[in-house]
Amino acid sequence: MALLKMKNSLIIAIVTRVTVVMTLAWLLGCVLALLVMQDEMGEAFDSGLQQTAHRILPLAVDYLFEHSDANAPHRMPTGSRVTADEFVAYQIRDPDGKVLVQSYEGGTDAFSAPLKPGFSEDDRFRYYTESTLRNSLYIQVAEPLAHRREALRESTSAILAPLLVLIPLGIIGIWWSVRRGLRPVTLLQDDIRNRGSGNMAPIDRPELPDELHPIVTAVNNLLARLKSALAAERNFAANSAHELRTPIAAALAQTQRLRAEISDDPANSDRASQVEKSLQHLKRLSEKLLQLSRAEAGVAVVGEMQDLSPALSLVIEDFSRDTRYAHRLDVDLVNAGQLMGKIDIDAFAICLRNLIENALIHSDEDAAIHIWASADHPAHIHIVNRCARVPDDVLIKLTERFERNNPAARGSGLGLAIADTIMHQAGGQLLLQSPATGEVDGFEAIVILPHPDGVLPQTTKDEPSGPPSRTNI
Repeated sequence: MALLKMKNSLIIAIVTRVTVVMTLAWLLGCVLALLVMQDEMGEAFDSGLQQTAHRILPLAVDYLFEHSDANAPHRMPTGSRVTADEFVAYQIRDPDGKVLVQSYEGGTDAFSAPLKPGFSEDDRFRYYTESTLRNSLYIQVAEPLAHRREALRESTSAILAPLLVLIPLGIIGIWWSVRRGLRPVTLLQDDIRNRGSGNMAPIDRPELPDELHPIVTAVNNLLARLKSALAAERNFAANSAHELRTPIAAALAQTQRLRAEISDDPANSDRASQVEKSLQHLKRLSEKLLQLSRAEAGVAVVGEMQDLSPALSLVIEDFSRDTRYAHRLDVDLVNAGQLMGKIDIDAFAICLRNLIENALIHSDEDAAIHIWASADHPAHIHIVNRCARVPDDVLIKLTERFERNNPAARGSGLGLAIADTIMHQAGGQLLLQSPATGEVDGFEAIVILPHPDGVLPQTTKDEPSGPPSRTNI
């Protein structure tokens, strides 16, 4: 996944394309420079051959007049010792092609160039031929072509070698420049990523470049419409649930009274019981919808840390007063201490109540549920119930609305969604796992309270399942 992200990176795409274009431009410039250099070097070498011929020809003619009686070919004396790196050789020839005078590098054989003024060349040498006024003598100056090729190779190396350093430096410079240039895009990306159902604030980045302002405006308009739609949805759910509570309670009371009056009629009494159960379910559903609306409105967010132990004790005490559940609560708060968390205490109580109700509803018949807490950093609370193991594909969806492992259960399918929403809004975490810690089956809900430094414990199935001793309430 990281490699895929790197492949799709805008920075890498820009750096790659700019580097390729820059390298091709440099290479094209080098080729053009070498072509021009080759032409200029050829002109310079040819000019050197001409100047050599013009300077040597008068001296060679005078030398021949003084030594006309000597055997040809003559070698003109030099003022210094001839070295091995002399590249220019010359010969003085008569119209018949006989070599009269030659340099030390000229060899004994006549040059293959024709006795015609101007430039010529063969496979090895470049020649320049010049004649006297009456064409009685010819001078031919030769330069090895290998010398010119060597000069061109050295020039090419001198031009291309710096590219081995300039290209990596160019890549680094382009990378740094692109990252600096795309910094506003990164800031805008972070702002958009931080927006969600809990943060609909408009993006305020006046320092962004002009090209990004239309994007900011479009995102802010979208956030405003989304915020309005979510607010309308939450208000509708809250108002509907609130307004339904009174008529549902009245209808439930009338049904219970009607059931008592017709207790002697089994058929009608059964129908009244069914109506009562439906009204009870509708009452619970309206309460859950109201809680969900409050959770999504962000009521769990507070600015300071506070002790949540009283809320935990109060919720457990409320359940212990219910004769249906008192014998099923197995609680251990010995290690609870002060459960410090950055969450609204009422929202925390709603979260706990839903998790305990979920454990009671979906556990085995009359099986105890275990509740224990730890004041470690950060504080966390465990609620464990006995049941068949929940499949992994179902477990990961249980925090969605109206999602249940057992559709036949009498729950509304909103309890875990409410608890997860509250913890997410507050910055905490709700972990669900099955089987329970240290067991082969069961279900465990772990509430990790939000803490300012954001440290979350790494809870695994291999950890010990709470304190060894528990106290029934």
